[in-house]
Amino acid sequence: MVSLDTYRRKLKISPTDKQGTSRVVQMAKEEAKALLRSRTSFVWNATNLTHQLRQQLVDLFTTYKARVRIVYVEVPYRQLIRQNRERDHIVPDDVLQRMMARLEIPAVWEAHQVDYVVPESIPKLV
Repeated sequence: MVSLDTYRRKLKISPTDKQGTSRVVQMAKEEAKALLRSRTSFVWNATNLTHQLRQQLVDLFTTYKARVRIVYVEVPYRQLIRQNRERDHIVPDDVLQRMMARLEIPAVWEAHQVDYVVPESIPKLV
């Protein structure tokens, strides 16, 4: 798994630090490229909020002839807040609010496969 959060923690970079973000992303992309060159499957574990961010990654991965699957997981707002507060590394509320405001739900055509996941604990509407 290639995880931006793991790089942030290793480098002691806050999620609010704009300068550190590009360094974190570059390091993660270098790891991904090494895995792609060796044809090793991996998960890119990051919150890619916008189509533009996702497209950059999809373009990178498909350059190496990788098959790309996007998994979009959605939980109700209250559950999201609760899960965030229970994390070891909490995302500050203002950052979380900005992230939610920027969210563009992935479209089915953005990758070879796009899965929409609603955890079982959430009541489904019929």
